[in-house]
Amino acid sequence: MTIRVVGSSRPHLRQAKRPYVHPNRRGPGGPPVPGADPDVEAGAACVEVETELFFTDRPADIELAKSICESCPVRTACLERALENNEQFGVFGGLTANQRRALRRKRARQVGGEAA
Repeated sequence: MTIRVVGSSRPHLRQAKRPYVHPNRRGPGGPPVPGADPDVEAGAACVEVETELFFTDRPADIELAKSICESCPVRTACLERALENNEQFGVFGGLTANQRRALRRKRARQVGGEAA
């Protein structure tokens, strides 16, 4: 595959033209997720479940995803990784994005209260 460079002669303005790939239809592979531990992921209850279930807006699907997380042996590790990576979407560790934001604020208040 040949990459054609377009734009000005200034390197910071150059763009490599590649075929567009929709972000939700990417193939497997790519850079590793920060903090990902293959051993933890292999033991997760969601390993055989379609990923889309954890990234939906339908309340019934969200509840189903949370119920899968309830029985997961690596739930805590999953939640901590989502908090560390500031995951903005989906269900991780049994919590939705809004619940994780609230937990982050609560932890920040607790740390702030201990420092005072």
